Amino acid sequence: MRAESSPTRTSQPPKLRYCAVGYCPRGSKNGSAPIESVILIVLREQDDNLSLLAHPDLSAVIEHPDLLFVESVLQDFVERANLHPDMLFEHVCSLWHGPLITVASGVDISEAPLLIELSSRFVTI
Repeated sequence: MRAESSPTRTSQPPKLRYCAVGYCPRGSKNGSAPIESVILIVLREQDDNLSLLAHPDLSAVIEHPDLLFVESVLQDFVERANLHPDMLFEHVCSLWHGPLITVASGVDISEAPLLIELSSRFVTI
């Protein structure tokens, strides 16, 4: 009697929803930030856990008048990620608060190679 073989399953890595927030200095001419301006990437796992990845040197990319504001917003995000991750993710995906603007969002970061490359240089906050 032959043993039946079960079909081989290839496990796919879980899809990570993502949202990228860019810095758009006050007074800039256009109302949107390019992908190169990304200072924060939020990753949402299937179990709703969030990872917050920030530019490693915010003071190098954010103008002085905005730096304290941005740092306080990021600190608020860290606290809210622990309490209400789903609500925070939805908020960040439609952000337009002062100089912070949602630049990109989607259901699978593997489809955004530039953001994957950026996230490899960012630090967890």
